[in-house]
Formats: sequence, structure tokens, C-alpha cells
Amino acid sequence: MADAAALEIVERRVAAELRRERAAGQPLKAAFHAVARRLGLSPRRVRAYHHREVEAEDVRAAELLAAHAAMREELDALCARLDAIRGLIGVEIPGATGRWPGEAMAQARGSRGGEGGVLAAGRGLAARPAGGSP
Repeated sequence: MADAAALEIVERRVAAELRRERAAGQPLKAAFHAVARRLGLSPRRVRAYHHREVEAEDVRAAELLAAHAAMREELDALCARLDAIRGLIGVEIPGATGRWPGEAMAQARGSRGGEGGVLAAGRGLAARPAGGSP
């Protein structure tokens, strides 16, 4: 089950990065190379994810970490844009205190905010007894 989730995360990130490159006018082969550089993969591996040739058990930890880091960068960029928009229109949004949406929740649970907060929260969930309460 965890292997399938890892595969889905990496496939979605590769697809999102490829869409971004294609929207910028890059041909598919050039987009494979650009995404490979960004994620630290080979162009052939990016193509394999694009064509869904990678099996769930073949996802490498480094690929999952690279996809997580790329998602994190995208979220940080979106939060920065939202902060800029809030500053322009002078609106305070209740509860919007962190740089990223889950930061306040992660800190409330005692996990580390910022980089690694999502992973720490996941470890906390995995450590719970089955059927038990938090």
C-alpha cells in the first residue's frame, strides 16, 4: 500500500512538472530533460514515470524525497504569492499565521514546523496503536 502511495506521489509530481514545461512551450523531449534536472532523475526515468512504466515497488527513496522537495517548493511559492496578494489588498485572513497551511497544525501536534513537518507528522501517525485514540 505504501509503495502505491509513493508511486502516485512521484507520478503526480513528474506530471505536474511536465505540464509546466509544456505550457512554457518546451517540446516533450526537452521537458523530460528539464524535469530530470529539476528532480535529480535521468531523462529516461522521467519518461518512464510519464508513460507509467515504473512499478510501485521500484520507486526509489531519493525519487520520493525529490518529489516531496519539489512539492514543498511549489507550496512555498504559492504561499509567498498569497502573502503578497494579502499585503496588496490589506486583508488579514484568520488562522493564516504560518508560511504553509499545515505548519500551525504540525506545531500544535508537537512535530517540527517547516522542512520535515509533514514527515514527522506521518511518523507520529504510524506510531499510534491500531484502533487507539491519539
